[in-house]
Amino acid sequence: MIIRWHPIWIGRFQKGLTLIEVMVSMVIGLLLLIALGTMLNNSIRHFKISDDFSRLQENAVFGLNVIGKDVRMAGFYGRIGAAGSGDVRMADVDGNGVPDDDPIAAAAGTDCGAGWAIDTSRPVFGYGETLSAADAHAELPCISTTNFIPNSPILILRGADGVRVTTPENGVLYVQSTPASGILFEGSEFTGTAANASWKLIDEEGAAKIYPYLVRAYYLRPCSRPTGTGGTTCTAADDDGRPIPTLVRQELSGLDMVEQAVAEGVERMRISYGLDDVTVSNRDGMPNQYVTIPPTAADWSRVVTIRIAMLIRSSTPDRNYRDDGKQYDLGNGAISFACPADPIPLDADCRYHRHVFTQTFQVRNLSQRWER
Repeated sequence: MIIRWHPIWIGRFQKGLTLIEVMVSMVIGLLLLIALGTMLNNSIRHFKISDDFSRLQENAVFGLNVIGKDVRMAGFYGRIGAAGSGDVRMADVDGNGVPDDDPIAAAAGTDCGAGWAIDTSRPVFGYGETLSAADAHAELPCISTTNFIPNSPILILRGADGVRVTTPENGVLYVQSTPASGILFEGSEFTGTAANASWKLIDEEGAAKIYPYLVRAYYLRPCSRPTGTGGTTCTAADDDGRPIPTLVRQELSGLDMVEQAVAEGVERMRISYGLDDVTVSNRDGMPNQYVTIPPTAADWSRVVTIRIAMLIRSSTPDRNYRDDGKQYDLGNGAISFACPADPIPLDADCRYHRHVFTQTFQVRNLSQRWER
């Protein structure tokens, strides 16, 4: 038997959505997509902010730790006692009664000035926040004019590494000292002369201990990864067109001064020197005052602590953030940095996150000489 369905019966079993139902469903779907998109965008933004602050803190901690280590070692020349670092000088290898010449060749353009590196009489030295780029280069020729942020300080630290060596290397400067005096010498001179050469220092244990000699100058550079002049000088195109201000240092490497990056994002830096009492009999190794203007020549020996304040910014701008309502003080009560008023372009300086980090370090080898 053949059953035939009538069209009317078929229509009674068909199901579907009306146009209104479809439109309502689309609106609900769009609202859900917008909500999910907003949540995703907020999550990405919060992750970026968290990542920016994490990197900002890491740069601050690392930069302060690096400087702090050198501050603590400044003025260490081995066993030399309270007579002071001025008794450390170049060895008289020639035996003519005159200390040898500075082995760092200023003519090669890798020194910061003739005799600068071996000036052990000032283990702590610096320049204030008034230098132009040209002034910085004139004072320390190893600093390029394009690699210095104007009106920022320079901190110079000299001393010896605390790790004793027994076999000096050629092309490296070393310090050898007894409680009474000390000498600087290049490694090849030590190994190339007799073990009992008269210029070498002897103490009660025999040959006096030997340590690598360190010289470092800290300052701010306007970029992180320079691309000019063979990758050594900063340009406006560095760091993908957004130069990142960076804490760097000139370091004695072998017999040359070499520029090394330390920490990114350091936009401003203030150095305050803690000075012991002006009267020698009253000095106790503790600071009586802090000054941001570098001490006079006669007062550098009074520096017993150094306070470092850094204004550090994020590496990339945040287009949803405005920094123009904030003012930053690095330690002396004056505004050290403030963004300009509106209008603010989306890639302007006021789109960066910033924070001030401060830490004080004891110049142990200077302060301990005054402790009673």
